[in-house]
Amino acid sequence: MKPLGKRIKVSINAFIVCAVFFMDAAGYTPIATAQSFGSFTATGDMTTGRTGFTLTLLTNGKVLIAGGSGLASAELYDPATGTFAAVWNMTTARMEHTATLLTNGKVLIAGGSYLASAELYDPATGTFTAVGNMKTGRSGHMATLLSDGRVLIAGGVEYDIPDDYYFSLASAELYDPVTGTFTAAGNMTTERSEHTATLLTNGKVLVAGGYNDLSGELASAELYDPSTGTFAATGNMTGPRRSPATVLLRDGTVLITGGGDRFLTNIASAELYHPATGTFTSVGNLTRPRYLHSDVLLRDGTVLIAGGFINGSGRAELYNPATGSFTATGNRNPYRSYPKGTLLADGKVLLAGGDPRNSVNAELYDPALPRPDETLPKPTRDFNTDGKTDILWRDTTGNVSVWLMDGTTIANNSLIANIWMGWSIVGVGDFNGDAKADILWRDTSGNVAIWLMDGTTLATYSAVANVGTGWNVSGVGDFNGDGKTDVLWRDTAGSVAIWLMDGLTIANYSTIANIETGWSIAGIGDFNGDGKADILWRDIPGDTAIWAMDGFSVSSYSLIGNPQPSSNVAAVGDFNGDGKSDILWVSSFGRASIWLMNEYAISIEASISPLLGTVWAIAGTGDFNGDSSADILLRDTAGNMVIWLMDGPNIFDYKAMGNASNRRSQ
Repeated sequence: MKPLGKRIKVSINAFIVCAVFFMDAAGYTPIATAQSFGSFTATGDMTTGRTGFTLTLLTNGKVLIAGGSGLASAELYDPATGTFAAVWNMTTARMEHTATLLTNGKVLIAGGSYLASAELYDPATGTFTAVGNMKTGRSGHMATLLSDGRVLIAGGVEYDIPDDYYFSLASAELYDPVTGTFTAAGNMTTERSEHTATLLTNGKVLVAGGYNDLSGELASAELYDPSTGTFAATGNMTGPRRSPATVLLRDGTVLITGGGDRFLTNIASAELYHPATGTFTSVGNLTRPRYLHSDVLLRDGTVLIAGGFINGSGRAELYNPATGSFTATGNRNPYRSYPKGTLLADGKVLLAGGDPRNSVNAELYDPALPRPDETLPKPTRDFNTDGKTDILWRDTTGNVSVWLMDGTTIANNSLIANIWMGWSIVGVGDFNGDAKADILWRDTSGNVAIWLMDGTTLATYSAVANVGTGWNVSGVGDFNGDGKTDVLWRDTAGSVAIWLMDGLTIANYSTIANIETGWSIAGIGDFNGDGKADILWRDIPGDTAIWAMDGFSVSSYSLIGNPQPSSNVAAVGDFNGDGKSDILWVSSFGRASIWLMNEYAISIEASISPLLGTVWAIAGTGDFNGDSSADILLRDTAGNMVIWLMDGPNIFDYKAMGNASNRRSQ
């Protein structure tokens, strides 16, 4: 991320702290986490035993298992029932292929069995359809979803039929989901198969290790830069590895574990890649050497390492980034090499298939993570004072209703009133300090009114003022820390003003600054944990800044960073329960990510899995289960609603909430 190149212009009651934060992945401080000791339990068996298959978490929370062992068959795992069920076959049998979840929710299946063909799985229909061929037939290659929604396919093994010869590839290509075609993407710096490919937080792809016919096992690594379409060497690993496992950690570094060396011996060592310096550093040893294993990032930031060819018993282990140590965890099937694993929406890990004998067996790892502290501030959209955020709705006919929420359950659904559509809801907050959410209204002529609520009942209401048509509500929050929600305004010329509220009365007001219109208010939150609302700003190039507020005064001003230009602020909320607001981002292709903030610095930047794609959008955030951590309300293009209960950037539970196609959350 680059530092801000210019300052926001402040004209009244504000000053600028000239501090620029040069942020890189190596400079973040990971969250210290207690070591978790989880357990494995059996889940349903797959319909068919498989090795060399793919396992892909879909946007609906189910898992697609496809191909392997010379099979064309596929199946779905449903975490809700713990069972596997067959779906339509792929268009052709494949083994050692790749499966990539696209931003539209479909899955690209490419290559395998030395094929050039590719196909798409559509979860909506449960069917596979052929798409254009790759430029080269390949197996054992890597496929990586890029930040712009394209897929990079690199390396692997090609089979020369006339000469009956197998050789490693340096070639790469790109799949464009818009056109459904593959195009050449140049060559890697060397031929590779059995390598790894990891998307970094800066949008580049780290390609590391593997094997080729000339050099054998490789220690070299390289970076693919989508902005230039080229590969360039980066620092070497500490030693050669083929078929290691890699995972992107929350701090932006990459953990590389195990693999096989030049003597075909399982490797116990592990290392970290640091994007800021382009170097690898050792990080100790696994509890057992492993080869062809699976690494999965858990929701507390630790990494589950399981399966593979192992020297010793079949225990899995955990890597803790806070301590840099590996620790044995629950027992698992001791005879599972080459398994596939993925993190499910409830925080458990599905581990399935592999050798021996094309196993049908699958199991779940439960990290048994602790819940966060429940003594932190309560939500402001809480209509019934139970400490849980509720959902306010308005439909297309003017009906106003409230869902009183209890986690992912609608405890009560109440219609409040029908209001002429010339009035719009412009804010929800506790304007009179009774710990119950109230509603801020504005009509097309600029009249402003407040409903003071008592649960789902309108207790009283009043017109507050007429502001004309040049001023707009930019957000609501408690700017002076008196326990009552205030109103933030901005006019078309860039002036910023605050109303300090006392119930239905404007207790005080002031214009606080005039800001060039290239900057917009992106969110309101308490970033420093002082009980007073602060203001999040973003300019057109994407630079982000925070004003720390004290009533009408800007007590400090901090430059935060610049995410990818295609990303927008979706919401502000406290996702890790530390009493300080964090920032939720969504990219143009549906990748959601969170900046966990430590006041005005980014402590952790992490992506949320699965992808939202182009079908799902974030409809709101709030603490729906009362655990002091913000959760996410999602809506698809058909109006179907889902809640993700969050713990930091990780989903530990989710539930479909029904269809609300004719109304919008407020």
